[in-house]
Amino acid sequence: MNIAIAGDSWGYCWTGKGPALGTLPGIEDILRDRGHSVINTAEPGSSNQQSIDRLQALTDPVDLVIFIQTGPYRDWE
Repeated sequence: MNIAIAGDSWGYCWTGKGPALGTLPGIEDILRDRGHSVINTAEPGSSNQQSIDRLQALTDPVDLVIFIQTGPYRDWE
């Protein structure tokens, strides 16, 4: 299955990105280990609108979207 992950740091793949980070598998790691193809557009600090924009920019077809919603205050400017 082709799966897209969108959202903020809760969806971001931290594996291998620092000594205190990446010690436990994240959503992306678990899905890949189970044989799925994963496109991860999640970015730390993202607003919901930024996450939607990155998701809409995908050109590869996906079967499932996992959207990690962040606090709505991140959309206020």
